[in-house]
Amino acid sequence: MRSHQPVTVKYSRPIYGASGGIPSHNFSDMAWVDESDGKIRDPYLLLPAIGGGSPQAGEGNGKYMKTLRSGGAAMQAYADLVLYDWTDARRQAVQKALLRYCELDTLAMVFIVEAWREWCG
Repeated sequence: MRSHQPVTVKYSRPIYGASGGIPSHNFSDMAWVDESDGKIRDPYLLLPAIGGGSPQAGEGNGKYMKTLRSGGAAMQAYADLVLYDWTDARRQAVQKALLRYCELDTLAMVFIVEAWREWCG
């Protein structure tokens, strides 16, 4: 089913993960287009922080970001998840952050396809 509203309008309200909206396994009521001063904010900046923020001393490489905002950070988080003996809580928090990052990456591809369809009429 093709949307008849611009992508920026469609995703500027919380339809993603919302009841009656687009289903999500990792988000609820997300609005991915945040516009202020005529500029659209990077949706990756809207990702929630990883559960406990930075890891405890001795966990991971000590350079851990509080959020996953890039492919490099996601790859490092996955490697750390495999290599380090983290607490269950930390492991679950990083897994959840990875799932959110990957879901947004997939949604970003949907944004591109919808925008192309919009531009092509």
